[in-house]
Amino acid sequence: QDDGLLGESIRYAADRGAQVIYAGITDEATLTSAATEAAVSHALSRGAVIVTSDYDFGSDDQEYHFPAGAPGVIGVAGVTVPGVDPPRSATRPQLNASMLVAGPDNSYPEPGPTGEIWAEDGPAAAAAWAAGTAALIKSVCPHLSPVLVGRALILSARYHPPGGYSTSAGFGLVNPAG
Repeated sequence: QDDGLLGESIRYAADRGAQVIYAGITDEATLTSAATEAAVSHALSRGAVIVTSDYDFGSDDQEYHFPAGAPGVIGVAGVTVPGVDPPRSATRPQLNASMLVAGPDNSYPEPGPTGEIWAEDGPAAAAAWAAGTAALIKSVCPHLSPVLVGRALILSARYHPPGGYSTSAGFGLVNPAG
């Protein structure tokens, strides 16, 4: 991604009334972009929920990562759920305090643009589960603030880790039905 493109995309979506924004991170440079930081603040001030996964770029495990660690942003860890196809590539669990909840990172088949079957997995799949769940919450309570949407995700989560929170699974597995 071009440095600043993620920020422009977030700002564009927020200015057009997006209630939930999935901020996909594929490049470490976008994590510290001033444009991205400003856009996240702008979107949150407009009431948009921002959901992001946290990819491991080789930094210290316990630090807070931007944008996942920004107040009001929902950071999502990927966990492999038993009984479903595992992710295609082994990724080490994210271990940092930026994670609010976890989503399944299993491999899910999806139709491609020309009819072939693709598979989505890993941190992007986990964050998609959380973004979809946040969209369900906002569809019922459109004026709920991003922080309260995060709270609803926490309170409805299943499979809470011992002690209530884990740096690899947040407060538990996102539960769309909950």
